[in-house]
Amino acid sequence: HACKAGRKEDTQKKDKLDYLKTLEGTWPSKVERLNKKFGSKHTRDTLRGWLTTEEELTETYPFPVDLEDFQ
Repeated sequence: HACKAGRKEDTQKKDKLDYLKTLEGTWPSKVERLNKKFGSKHTRDTLRGWLTTEEELTETYPFPVDLEDFQ
């Protein structure tokens, strides 16, 4: 059988996304709290990448998002 290249699917991704959506504060603090809770080492970019659909972004950020907040 052929092996898939790249990283394995994160089996906790849905739980992590649900938790991420409950967090308030800055991105660095959200990332730190999520990684501490799940024992992971995700970066802000990884977590933001998971919130890719407009629906998820709207659900998480029901107000206009200032892109400078993500710099």
